[in-house]
Amino acid sequence: MPTARKKNGHGKREGFAGATHAVQQDLRSLRDDLSMLAEEVTGLAQETSEEALTEIKDRARRIRDEMDEFVSNASERGRDALRDVSSDVSDAVQTSLREHPLTVLALVAGIGFIFGATWRR
Repeated sequence: MPTARKKNGHGKREGFAGATHAVQQDLRSLRDDLSMLAEEVTGLAQETSEEALTEIKDRARRIRDEMDEFVSNASERGRDALRDVSSDVSDAVQTSLREHPLTVLALVAGIGFIFGATWRR
């Protein structure tokens, strides 16, 4: 009897309905797969964003730490240099006083005279 159906057109309808149903099933399956894929991509994007943000924060923290260390070392070097200069100036003044006391006294008297003359005006 199946051959009779084909001749009547019933077989074509059943075949078309079956194919349509199969295509609809495939489309539903594809839609579900796409939905799951979209969820996975969204999850990966969020994870990647969080990882990138974490990496950026780590880099910023390392840069801040390096800058803190640099500033600390620079200020330490500055204090040492100032201490050395103060010590050198003090030593130079003391050495000048010991080696050339009259020259230092004449220099101080000249500076005093200049201040005195300026002060009077």
